Amino acid sequence: MAGNTICKYCSSLRWNFACADFRHDAPSHQTPSGYFYGYHLRSIELRVTAMPLLQIVYISTARTECTPVQLEAILASSIRHNKQNGITGLLVYLKGTFMQVIEGEEPAMRETYGRIKADTRHYNLLNLIETPLVSREFPSWHMALRTAKASAIPRNPQLLALVAGALDAERLKATPSDALSILSYFAES
Repeated sequence: MAGNTICKYCSSLRWNFACADFRHDAPSHQTPSGYFYGYHLRSIELRVTAMPLLQIVYISTARTECTPVQLEAILASSIRHNKQNGITGLLVYLKGTFMQVIEGEEPAMRETYGRIKADTRHYNLLNLIETPLVSREFPSWHMALRTAKASAIPRNPQLLALVAGALDAERLKATPSDALSILSYFAES
């Protein structure tokens, strides 16, 4: 047994054994420290897998209009907690409404989302998406914060229709993919 490696051909994480039943004819497997010379198994697959990834997207209403100082405090606390727990995500704040995506391993996500739901700085929390992931869609930050006035959003008719001055929880619940479109827009800006 050689240990776990990442296959440079199929990007899977596996234990490698000397065996004649190969998944593909790769002469070597790339690991973070270099190459492991062995083969990928097809018949005996002892996978070394991380816990399943989970993505949660929710929308909620702030109890009071947040100041930049309050938003920075939320961001600092989120970064500290998420870094310790392997969680990534993005928080959007627009006219008293929060929309957030968080991604990470399921146990840490359950604990974090429970803490978010119990936070008294917001109410009317509505879960828009809760889905397993193969890989993170928002991997760049332990937490990023985006704020905007509706007037500052570019004149993209589709995006303006989605945001419409504030985030509409019921409309986003009916079409959760719109929530991901909004979050993706803010992630890229």
